[in-house]
Amino acid sequence: MEIHWDNTITLPIYRELYNTDADIILLWGGRISGKSRNIPHPVVKDILENPKSKVILIRKVYDTVKESIFAEFDTFIDENNFYSEGIFTKIKSPLEINCINGSKIIARGCDKPDKIKSVREPDTAIIEEADQISEKDFDYILTTVRSSNKKCKVYLLFNPEFSAKGNWIKKRFFNDAVLGEQNMYGRVYYEKETIINDEIVTLKTLAIHSTYDDNSFAPKERIAIIEEFKDIDINKYNVWAKGLWGESQVDKPYINTFDKKKHVSKFEFDNSDILLSFDFNVDPMTCTASQMQKGKVVIVEEYKRNNSWTEELCQYILPRLPRGNNIFITGDASGKNRQSNVRGGLNSY
Repeated sequence: MEIHWDNTITLPIYRELYNTDADIILLWGGRISGKSRNIPHPVVKDILENPKSKVILIRKVYDTVKESIFAEFDTFIDENNFYSEGIFTKIKSPLEINCINGSKIIARGCDKPDKIKSVREPDTAIIEEADQISEKDFDYILTTVRSSNKKCKVYLLFNPEFSAKGNWIKKRFFNDAVLGEQNMYGRVYYEKETIINDEIVTLKTLAIHSTYDDNSFAPKERIAIIEEFKDIDINKYNVWAKGLWGESQVDKPYINTFDKKKHVSKFEFDNSDILLSFDFNVDPMTCTASQMQKGKVVIVEEYKRNNSWTEELCQYILPRLPRGNNIFITGDASGKNRQSNVRGGLNSY
């Protein structure tokens, strides 16, 4: 089948997906960044160019697939007249889309794992809201995808909502050992080599972080709604607007009479020196930024990352500080100890 395809229909940040050789691909970040809307573009092109491809669209619960990721593929195929031209046909039960070249797009849910296993030689799996599935679910999917005809790929799409179920993604794909010098809040690519029968086999992982700043089609009204959360709930704002890892909320706070409205005032950084004071606990790891303003010490900002390490917290803080100020670093004594969670076994300072 001869295909004429204009890659510019895809947002620039996702165009790499047309040519990537990665085995595992993570598309993550803030809301309305176009992850689900753009993933059909390279996948449908691949299906058309590779007869008998099999793509599984997966969510935690099967009944939610139809109105979400499946609908994105359905809409894209319809808008490009692939249905009317007889290239694709849709079947309602079982829920799937078939191509005239023998390729299939199949809906499945982790609540029915046997249905996933029953698909013979799927070469591609797309997991939407991957933070909602367990690592056990992911491993089941990862080992189910296999093909003797083409390179297999597994996509994970998610917003980094912090939860006991979702945090395995951060530990597995964004730990210090695999990141190296790369900033997770950008493009990340790394390879792992394994020797199989005296042959080196390389598994490649690609992660693309995006926000609505990367989506030129994001409705301004929806952006405005999310921006409101900057003053309503900063944790939700950080996840939905900036695509940062969220924080779990404390059910039983230690200072149980603390009232943010009563005890917190808003201060802005001026051009005086900034003192960053770190608490080197891992969960959470925290830092306060203070200044001497009008003869008083004020805490201008506080920074916290759950289940984190020094370098990640610093990457989070740095773009939030003003430029041109002198910065002084202090913290608790444990930061002087050599630590395994700091690159090279150095201490945190």
